[in-house]
Amino acid sequence: MNLKKAYPFIIVFILLIASCDKIEEATTININSSEKITFDVSLEAGKSVSFSEEYNLSDNADIKNYLDKLKGVEITEAYYILKDFSGTSSMTTADISLSLANETFGPYQHNLFDDAGNATKTTLQAAKLNAVATEFYQKKKISIAIEGSHNIPAAEPNGETVTVELYLKLKFTASPL
Repeated sequence: MNLKKAYPFIIVFILLIASCDKIEEATTININSSEKITFDVSLEAGKSVSFSEEYNLSDNADIKNYLDKLKGVEITEAYYILKDFSGTSSMTTADISLSLANETFGPYQHNLFDDAGNATKTTLQAAKLNAVATEFYQKKKISIAIEGSHNIPAAEPNGETVTVELYLKLKFTASPL
């Protein structure tokens, strides 16, 4: 007889357990965001390229209101494009490495005149992006560094520049509550 009285409570308990996944789904939002981070890099004869910057998630308009409610960060794609090369020689070359967090991508070899002129897309290895995303999630920021060497022909004046545009496609999961 007491067991009959317990049935409604058992049924409610089972329904609550079964609905926990649904509650979790209902309290999770996905936010897709694309970031473009631009670097103007100076190229001087005889000097290597070295540039670094920190990117903070609080700078991201899509996610800044959810920083303390993040459940995960995924980088679905990362690439860079060279643009606006100020030199005139098609013989100017560069070896460029890009570091995000503690992961180094490259070195990638470029003909700056051709690659900047054609806005050639250089895709970063997807296998390394998980480690970058983990640091992004934990620290809410990542360090970005561009390093490399270049070969400027003697006919080119000093003070050439090239723009590096880094694109990050991000997916965030967060709690709206």
